[in-house]
Amino acid sequence: MTKKASTAVAIIKGTNVIDSLAQIDEKLKSLKHITDSTYKTSMSLPGFPNLKDETSVTALIKALSSVNGREKAYNEAASLVGLTSYPAFSEGGGTTKDWIQDIQLRIAIINSKETHDKLQEYKTKMSTFLSQQDQKNMLEQEMNNFLAGLGQ
Repeated sequence: MTKKASTAVAIIKGTNVIDSLAQIDEKLKSLKHITDSTYKTSMSLPGFPNLKDETSVTALIKALSSVNGREKAYNEAASLVGLTSYPAFSEGGGTTKDWIQDIQLRIAIINSKETHDKLQEYKTKMSTFLSQQDQKNMLEQEMNNFLAGLGQ
């Protein structure tokens, strides 16, 4: 067990089921900005599988290394033929800066997946302890939140 998991357990200890589920939901929501982000590039490079599905950080680093090397070679080639003005380097629908951001995002998605899956597992397990009254209270709270949002 990692330190993060120990900390999460300690935070939830001693609360009721509804509060525990709410805390888990908050933690899941905090991961949403990662999982809901979109890529700027196509995440498709010649010689690499679809990087949107890649789970190996090493492969992602290699892909970024390829893009970075291609940009350097592109700029050097333009210089060799005496060009001082030429189109900016682009690969797979984006610049090297775009690729850096996309590779960082993909790594964040990979790293957050384990946490997300574990939180979902805890939520499922914790939900089994909900009494009928707890379920009713949660439904009432959900309905009140919905109705309050309609009034705005």
